[in-house]
Amino acid sequence: MKLVSAISLGYECGMETIEECYNNVSHASTMLFEYDEIGDQLVELENDIQKLAKEYNESFEGVMKWTIKEWESYEKWIYYIYRKYTE
Repeated sequence: MKLVSAISLGYECGMETIEECYNNVSHASTMLFEYDEIGDQLVELENDIQKLAKEYNESFEGVMKWTIKEWESYEKWIYYIYRKYTE
């Protein structure tokens, strides 16, 4: 799953941090993906988080603590993540 999708889903579920969005996807993975796709989907999400961490010279754990609300708006998050990690 791409990070932009995890953030969108998490936002709709009331999540505030990237970690909460990740955990939400992880806990609901059996309802979101085919069983044999779960591992690949979570690895793809972790890779996107790692790319974001590297770009901002931050640890993976540090990025997980970022809140969606730290940016000016939720829409800016979605635009930024979509542009960076779907191209």
